[in-house]
Amino acid sequence: MRSVIAFWIGVCLTNLAYAADSFSSEFSHFAGGVLMGGGTTWAVDRWWPEYNENRVLIGFAVGTLGGVIGEVHDSIRGSPKRFSVLDAASTALGAGVGAYATDRWILTPVVKKTDQGNRYYGFASQYTF
Repeated sequence: MRSVIAFWIGVCLTNLAYAADSFSSEFSHFAGGVLMGGGTTWAVDRWWPEYNENRVLIGFAVGTLGGVIGEVHDSIRGSPKRFSVLDAASTALGAGVGAYATDRWILTPVVKKTDQGNRYYGFASQYTF
């Protein structure tokens, strides 16, 4: 639940930054992408486990699509700012980082309960010869 709330807070905060190609503007797009990519990756793992193999790609695609839709909305709405490739790219970069980080460092560690009520923690590792 906290991830969903953090996702929507990030979406709302990215709408506060307006038409400037400054560090803070691009960072807000990056942060929004991180939240959208990571939140989507988590949601796919939680509610659609049949797509777990592609959860990083799905998180990246949804986060990037969210940024592109936001930019198209701004340009159609008639704001003085046209479609900004820099903003869309910042969101895409953030979506990639968020999806990858969520997959590798949040979802990969295993925490399960045994039948006796104990918990165990583990990591999945792989080595290719």
